[in-house]
Amino acid sequence: MEAQEFIAANPDEAAEIYAPYSAAAKPAQLAAMLRSHTHHEHPGGDTLKQQLAAYADELKLVNVLKPSTDTAKFANKIYAAV
Repeated sequence: MEAQEFIAANPDEAAEIYAPYSAAAKPAQLAAMLRSHTHHEHPGGDTLKQQLAAYADELKLVNVLKPSTDTAKFANKIYAAV
């Protein structure tokens, strides 16, 4: 979570750090992508389960998960209260 908070607070610096590992994206492009992410969110409980189910629904759309996958059950299975 510390790294997520750093990225959220310092997207330009994080992009500069990562840029050498990107074959195509330039630091400005990486920083823009980082600004669009939600690294500063740390959901838990039912909110996290809902987000996991939503991500699983999206993975079904691109054929990563089977169309028959029950995403609510899947989210409950992979969720851990830590």
